[in-house]
Amino acid sequence: MRRSIDREDISSIPMGNLVSVAALSIAAGLLAGCGGSTPEQIAKATKDVQAAVTQVQQTAAQATGVSEGSVDLALNPPLKIGKCFARFTPKGATRPAVLQLMSYDDAKSEGFPSVLLWASGDAASATDLIGQTVTGHLFVQREPGGSIWSSSTLEPIAITVVQADLLSVTCEIKEVDVFRADGDETTKASGKLVGLWKEKRAEPGKGR
Repeated sequence: MRRSIDREDISSIPMGNLVSVAALSIAAGLLAGCGGSTPEQIAKATKDVQAAVTQVQQTAAQATGVSEGSVDLALNPPLKIGKCFARFTPKGATRPAVLQLMSYDDAKSEGFPSVLLWASGDAASATDLIGQTVTGHLFVQREPGGSIWSSSTLEPIAITVVQADLLSVTCEIKEVDVFRADGDETTKASGKLVGLWKEKRAEPGKGR
């Protein structure tokens, strides 16, 4: 039997799920009238869906406080950054899926400190990775021209994908070794990165 959803029901639903439901509802409504439409009308409806989903993302970002993501790493000294962005490329016929979390929107806007977490796995969508431990690499540079710290290129580190939804993806690392590129120093890194999805990603749940 169908029933209405009251405030208590909604309060118990994770924000990411609400975002996904809202976006899908909007998409269904906008595309419902596309039967028999011309290619131009379908293209316009698709753009309307994309705009609507973006609006839902922005609203949810404001509500959850992750509008620009975050980086919180236990290094020496600790490193916290109030921005983090994510991109996901689904697996192809001859390549694995790639997940990237960066402290900058793109290379032209890179600021410092700068962090890049890169991972690969077997997934058609980001949500397929939830709860999985994937392998990848971590790169950290605190200032322009400064030393670059990174995990070993020969031994990928373990990265746990804690959560992924329409808004963001959360990854954690624990006690991984990072090395200074221009010296013999080694330290441990642990922490969490919350990356806000960028427009080039594949939508969670949809391969390309």
